[in-house]
Amino acid sequence: RHINNGMFLERSFGVEAQISNAALAMRSIAFNGCEDTCHVSVANISQLLDLNAILLPSEDYQLFELITGTPPYFDLAAGASPFDDVRTQCAFECRGGIELYIQVAAARLAKTSSARFVVCQTALAIKRTEKAAIANGFTISKRWDVFGREGKKTPLFCVFVMQWEKSDSNQKVVDLYVRKRCGCHSAEYNEVMRMVGRPVGVCNCEEVTIHSDK
Repeated sequence: RHINNGMFLERSFGVEAQISNAALAMRSIAFNGCEDTCHVSVANISQLLDLNAILLPSEDYQLFELITGTPPYFDLAAGASPFDDVRTQCAFECRGGIELYIQVAAARLAKTSSARFVVCQTALAIKRTEKAAIANGFTISKRWDVFGREGKKTPLFCVFVMQWEKSDSNQKVVDLYVRKRCGCHSAEYNEVMRMVGRPVGVCNCEEVTIHSDK
């Protein structure tokens, strides 16, 4: 429930297609005593395209100021599925991909200047994500490219921040490196962990400078 700087989510609602994962979420809600403000529904997110669908706990849950999503990254034909069916449905587009998530967000995001849709997607689908955002009336105000380690040229995944109104400037792209060259977590990554209340690592390594003769 805690976001940052003393701000809290007043209410939150989640949709999970897999019963086992929904049960884990419900257990976490109960453990943290958030039953009065957090709700999870077992459903396919495509059902949220119907604004009359009886999925939400009350009439207050119709439009949202903040929507987040982590759609599966890969097309079913992109590779071999894991033996674990739960993992398969998390990684492969069994029920739709980034286009569906953006379409649902467009249907459920409040039409205000402060409303945001934040979605995580593989770096292989940047153009695909941008195309779907434009098709649904969104502007991408910021994109975080997350790299596993300093020195890597290709990000592992990207986090897109979308809004209704056009930004005053072009899309801002921010690079975030999870680990430094020495292998310890970067200061930027530790700051993200602090924001979400997670423990941070301490680096006692000396910085390593890599020289190249080329």
